[in-house]
Amino acid sequence: MTRQRSRRGVLSVLGTTTVGALAGCVSIGGSVTEEFTRTYETEQLTVETRVGDLTVETADRGDVLVEGEKRASDDDQLEELRLATAGDGDSLTLRVEGDIDTSGLLFGSTPRIDLDVTVPSGVTVNRLGTNTGELTAATGDAETTVETDTGDIRLTDGVADVRTNTGGVETREAATPTAIRTDTGDLSVEDGRLLRDVDTETGDVEIAVPALDDDSTIDTETGDVTLALSSELDVTVDAESSTGDIEVERLGFEILAQRSGRFEGTLGDGTHRVRVRSSTGDVDIVPLD
Repeated sequence: MTRQRSRRGVLSVLGTTTVGALAGCVSIGGSVTEEFTRTYETEQLTVETRVGDLTVETADRGDVLVEGEKRASDDDQLEELRLATAGDGDSLTLRVEGDIDTSGLLFGSTPRIDLDVTVPSGVTVNRLGTNTGELTAATGDAETTVETDTGDIRLTDGVADVRTNTGGVETREAATPTAIRTDTGDLSVEDGRLLRDVDTETGDVEIAVPALDDDSTIDTETGDVTLALSSELDVTVDAESSTGDIEVERLGFEILAQRSGRFEGTLGDGTHRVRVRSSTGDVDIVPLD
């Protein structure tokens, strides 16, 4: 039913690469760990971890700081894990390499490398990726591709194109994603002003839209959609659910179409268009507090 109710050539590092003092190998609970610190100078950065958690933040500093921890079941396996570098010109890629079985990483089992990366605010972050692990990122104004195969993504700052096969996505108020794609996982977006495309197979979607720069499409196969809109927007909302309800709280819409599983209405001049589709799930359109 539909009803109206109240209510983000070779490594050409610009200077030298510094390797900090290793903490040495430490045995913890049947596993062996080793900590390391490295610094790099570059203008563009890509990080591909494959295994373990990745955290990236920006700071006022002159070089890229990498603090990592390797964990494996024995010294031989630990030695197989390495952080390799590659680059061309002013671009640097950091990539985890080694003979790695990723089947148990979500449970903290070995082998894995966890990385904390601090990036100068003037460095462009092109891509952040991990096969299995949690990814937390604060990037910058240039669009970054942020991607996991299995693991949650949390974007705290910056502009990003976000992709994950299995995992939830959370973007905070300072982050402005441009697109989000996931097969299985819930999505929560605090500022959807730059969102062009949201596509999820299974999971609930919550998006707040304080402003809007372009048209946007939100598609989910199985999951509810909550769309919180500023009453100051100039937007046309076109929402449809095959087997769910559509509920619209009072935002001052000029209603163009309203029936079971279908709603279309405009706010202001209706300049931009937000298209919402859910095969199995409810759609709630509410005011942004």
